[in-house]
Amino acid sequence: MSIDIHYQTLGDSFRIHTQRALGGGATVNDVRDIPRFNAQFGATRACQAWNAFHAHAAEAGWDIG
Repeated sequence: MSIDIHYQTLGDSFRIHTQRALGGGATVNDVRDIPRFNAQFGATRACQAWNAFHAHAAEAGWDIG
């Protein structure tokens, strides 16, 4: 997911990696921590990833609290 954030591949690739992380036992908060961590390398990229995550979550009907 960090590579997706870095290269801004926030469409299908990011969604698939997010689904795999959640399916592998990561919590929503774990997934949210990834853009937060990556903000040190570029706040704009991290913000775009944050928005993409929430858009994918809404589209998929994920319970993100």
